[in-house]
Amino acid sequence: MNNVKRKIIAGILAVVMVVTLVPMMAFAADEGNQTQPGTDAAQEEENKDPAATEPEQQAEQEETEPPVEKKKPKKKKRVVNKKKVKIMLDAGHAGRYNRGYFRRYYESQMNWSLTNYLKNELKKYGFTVGMTKKSLWQDMSVYRRGKKARGYHLFISIHSNWSGSKRADYPLAIVSSKHKKKLYKKAQPIGKKLANQIRATMRTRQKAQVWIKRQRDGRDWYGVIRGAAAVNVPAVILEHSFHSNPSKCKWLMKEANLKRMAAAEAKVLAKHYGMKRVK
Repeated sequence: MNNVKRKIIAGILAVVMVVTLVPMMAFAADEGNQTQPGTDAAQEEENKDPAATEPEQQAEQEETEPPVEKKKPKKKKRVVNKKKVKIMLDAGHAGRYNRGYFRRYYESQMNWSLTNYLKNELKKYGFTVGMTKKSLWQDMSVYRRGKKARGYHLFISIHSNWSGSKRADYPLAIVSSKHKKKLYKKAQPIGKKLANQIRATMRTRQKAQVWIKRQRDGRDWYGVIRGAAAVNVPAVILEHSFHSNPSKCKWLMKEANLKRMAAAEAKVLAKHYGMKRVK
């Protein structure tokens, strides 16, 4: 009987020991798996794949970098000519005057159109431009027209020429005479340049010419030049070839050609006076 009790008691003790030791062993195992700060955790951090952290670092850089400011385009400096050059333009004749080889051509109308185109082109270079007439139909004496140049640097009268020969096509500049040498010295060079430009633009067969024409007393023959000389302004009468020449008359009847001529002449004047384009 005593042996039986002993066996029962021994069995109960064994069960109790198992029940108490198993949880203690599990708790010890858990403590062994934990990493100590600064040792295994640091090694684990070092063993991480660097590529796995790159997206986060890039995103952080993108957030912290300041936005790039777009550079504003630089404004172009406006060209301002220090010189103040004034040119008086004169459209030769009035109304419907001087028919050309073709009946639809009138010199006065061509003169008026070209003068206005030249005025607009000169303003692009900063010239101050005046006109002797306000309309195609306004008629006034040639001498009065010349005197309207008072206070200007140059007087230009726009024309086309006539000849009994259909072959004549040379451009012509008639300039202030040597009666007043200072005016001739100023008018002759620019007259020559403009006449040569007409030849280049119209492609005339004959070379450009420069004339002076005087009266017996030495004064200028042409009233507009004489009027300009009275107010001490150099003057040029500019003959744009011959409207008696069929091909040149036809050329002068096209507005596109007149615009091209005006632009070319304005460029010559700008270069002569040292003016830069402002528009």
